Amino acid sequence: GTPSVAGLLGSLQTLIHPDNIQVLGTQGTATGTLTEDLLNAALEQLWNDGADTSVIMGPGPTANTVSSWAHNGRTVQQPSSSTKLVAHVDIYEGPFGGPQTVVKNRVFQQDAVAILDPDNFALATLRGWNRKQLAVVGDSQEFQILSEQTLTAENRKRGFMFTNVG
Repeated sequence: GTPSVAGLLGSLQTLIHPDNIQVLGTQGTATGTLTEDLLNAALEQLWNDGADTSVIMGPGPTANTVSSWAHNGRTVQQPSSSTKLVAHVDIYEGPFGGPQTVVKNRVFQQDAVAILDPDNFALATLRGWNRKQLAVVGDSQEFQILSEQTLTAENRKRGFMFTNVG
């Protein structure tokens, strides 16, 4: 921004270095499939860049995709006394980095999956919380509660995003 024009805030994608954004499929109508090999290649790149990722975030279908990898010829051990069938994955552990928590996010970009190092991101307060009385109408009082905050990234190379995911 400038003194006469307010600054613009971007999405999570603007906080990730362009080298760490991979478009799957083709631009336009065709989408691509997120595979375990693609995920592990991204985790390796992040690990080489010094990131300590622990979150894979995306819309609901992301959990189904990761679960399909986990059940592809792998066995999940359950105690013999358990009557629970596990058909989903909450934690993915690949060859690079520690365990990754699979987070389903209803408001996340619907065609994207992000790999994040939570310690790299922080909430920045641009204007602290304040309360201002607006009007008195009869016996009621109306107030405005206002704050301005944004997400910041310490290092844009410590996150990765797949876009155009089908």
